[in-house]
Amino acid sequence: MVETEVLVRQLLDFIDQDKDNGVNSNTIKFANEYVDAIKHISGIKLDKTDITSLENIMTIKNPRYVLLWLSVLAKNISCDEFCNDLLEYTLSVRKTFGIETQFFLYSQINGILFGKSYSIPENIESLWDQWLFEIVSYYRNELSDLLSPIDVCDRNKNLVFVVSNQIIGINHSPTAAALQWCVCLLKQGKDVLLINSAECLSKVGAIPFMATAASYIKEYSDISFLEYDGYKIPFYQCPDSMPDRDILTILLQIVREERPEFIISMGDIIFSDLADKTIPVYSVGLSSDMPRRYTKYKSLYTILTDSDKQWMQRTGFAEQSLVRTVFSFKLPDSCNAFARKDYDIPDDSFCMAVVGNRLDDELDDEFFDFIQEVLKVENCFVCFVGDFDYESVTKKYPILSHKSSWISYAKDLLGVMSLFDLYINPRRMGGGTSALYSMSQGKPVVTIEYGDVALNAGSEFCVNDYSEMIRVIKRYMEDESYYDHMSAIAKNRADELTNINDNMMRQISEIENREYNSL
Repeated sequence: MVETEVLVRQLLDFIDQDKDNGVNSNTIKFANEYVDAIKHISGIKLDKTDITSLENIMTIKNPRYVLLWLSVLAKNISCDEFCNDLLEYTLSVRKTFGIETQFFLYSQINGILFGKSYSIPENIESLWDQWLFEIVSYYRNELSDLLSPIDVCDRNKNLVFVVSNQIIGINHSPTAAALQWCVCLLKQGKDVLLINSAECLSKVGAIPFMATAASYIKEYSDISFLEYDGYKIPFYQCPDSMPDRDILTILLQIVREERPEFIISMGDIIFSDLADKTIPVYSVGLSSDMPRRYTKYKSLYTILTDSDKQWMQRTGFAEQSLVRTVFSFKLPDSCNAFARKDYDIPDDSFCMAVVGNRLDDELDDEFFDFIQEVLKVENCFVCFVGDFDYESVTKKYPILSHKSSWISYAKDLLGVMSLFDLYINPRRMGGGTSALYSMSQGKPVVTIEYGDVALNAGSEFCVNDYSEMIRVIKRYMEDESYYDHMSAIAKNRADELTNINDNMMRQISEIENREYNSL
């Protein structure tokens, strides 16, 4: 508790001296040093006094200054109050910023929330959704001359656009999904154009904020095709300055000239919300959540929640806009042989895998407290797969220095999954693809009943909390017949989820039937 008190006092003292200067180089320097210090403190616990003291930051009159520090607190300390504060405060000052900064803030805060098991409170949710509508409406008004509808009879039935907000490589699940949609369409004899709208965590309009930068491969701007699964896919990459009015104009003009039958959209994409006024857009979810986008069609992988129903009622969408389906995957080729010794994993250990592209954001103190407890079990070992600050974590939790290993990047992730006995999932939204890779290798999954992994794995592999997860892990270690039974269930579930062509074709047929049956 002493470390926490020092942490709080240190921040408040700095802000008291610095706040009148606005955000300056000293502010940024201290913010970075402060975040680095937080990473090395084990199990930060704040009492109500600490929280109240830190919430006084919101009384400062400079919104940019307040947003910087609220983003530091919300992103780095596991405390829902700071997420609530960040949401409420941003909503209250949003109109003091230009539209590009508003989009920057909306995207970055969404990114923070995605990395946490956080649900937006009901009293904030409608305002949060309204803010996105305001941003979309701004661009719709700016580009209204290009948004008149194209009649279904005038569309090219042999052409479909696939749009993703980020294209970076086949080990990136959304990129792989976008490429798989393209191949499925090409197999059906349709022409496709794959567009990277480059809107993921856009840096346009950026202000000082504890921001996450999205990867962007500049070299892709110089190519007109991507090769995948033996197909050459026509491709266009937008500059990393989206949403940009001039680029949006070009994209919308392409839509009007080419008149695709419909557009498949993957991610939070302003362009897709605009294009839907012209051509039907199908928003395909990249997580277990229903996409809350202003497009004619949306995928639904699970039950419609009360919150989703309220959103649809507020926005005027009927349930007929939903396409009920499963999220499908194509397993990559794996022809490599891996050995545990290559990754410092003891041959005789029961090795658990923790896999992700955002582990720095997704692994919190609650998860590491659980891991420390599990690793007390003899012969238990954990391997982290994904780029994150492993060195800081091992300093913070010493047991990991001799009972864990780390693979920063696995080009053949499917093959690497064969090294492990069990896939354990932190409380997070993402992780669905790596869990599928694990199940396809006959390696069971243990997950909190929340997010993409729970959706993909199914109820047989879900637990209520980390305490139950410990009991289940011990059973896997001790009961060989139970392990074999669950391994078979995992393989069967993977087979169901990888029937990708049939699943995608059912969605395409559903959209086409709805469009042409209305004639």
